[in-house]
Amino acid sequence: MGVAAPPQRRAAAPPERAGRAHAPQQLLDASRNIHFFARAGFLFCSYKSFALKTHAWAKLCGSDSEAVDAAWSVQHEWGGGQIYQMAVDLKGFHLKGAQWLSARPDICPPEWVAQLTRLQDRCPPLTRAEVEGVVLSELGLSITDAFASFDDDPIGCASIAQVHSARLRASGRRLPFQRGARPVAVKIQRPGAEYTMLRDLRNLRSFFSLRFVRSSLAWDPVVILDQVDGETQQEFNFEGEARTMDLAHGVLSHPPPGRLRWLRRATYRPPVAVPHSVAGMVTKRLLVMDLLPVQPMRTK
Repeated sequence: MGVAAPPQRRAAAPPERAGRAHAPQQLLDASRNIHFFARAGFLFCSYKSFALKTHAWAKLCGSDSEAVDAAWSVQHEWGGGQIYQMAVDLKGFHLKGAQWLSARPDICPPEWVAQLTRLQDRCPPLTRAEVEGVVLSELGLSITDAFASFDDDPIGCASIAQVHSARLRASGRRLPFQRGARPVAVKIQRPGAEYTMLRDLRNLRSFFSLRFVRSSLAWDPVVILDQVDGETQQEFNFEGEARTMDLAHGVLSHPPPGRLRWLRRATYRPPVAVPHSVAGMVTKRLLVMDLLPVQPMRTK
């Protein structure tokens, strides 16, 4: 299967920072870059050194394959811990990328997968003030004005966004598009996440584009990163997500063509439930949709 060329990179604005207490954005970016390249370089050199030592040890001492595999297992356990800690410290795309690696046992050692699986529940939630700021900037209303009720504890947190349950106003509504006090899910994009993640992706691509790094891997990380870059940019487009979701909702809400379709429409239950967005409450960084009962796909 061919890999589609990455779309034109969309420039992301740096996160807004108020007050003199914050360092200039360029200084923060430089510090983050140094942090990443230092830790990634150390991890890569550690693996290269270990590979050379293990190869020499096996040749000189005639070690069997089981002893070599055991040594590599210890190394991968350490390496997985290093990646885990870097993802926790830097967050941004490093957290998202490590979560992605935890679901790819086809390209990652099992020791990495075991370590990185813990990151599935390690996304820190936004504060109430941060959530309020996004709602206010996107809808022009406070949370109390926009919703009849709003649960401060998120249903789920991810590296790009988090989701809260809420209810639309049934009476005394402030907006004409709010119809009934039906339960909804409110998806809030993390402030500054797009800027940080796209910079992280650029750093990762620069690191893995180095010839001695790229040639050391059995798979081509640059091809994967190009694909992930395009997918990540799409994830930040909540308006595009709403259009796709509403299209799927419309298609699945009607019974398939056949005899007496008009009669079956009254009792038809779609095999897959897809939420519908709330008109007027969809922006680039905020998406309000129907709240459906769900359960995590990941088993404990």
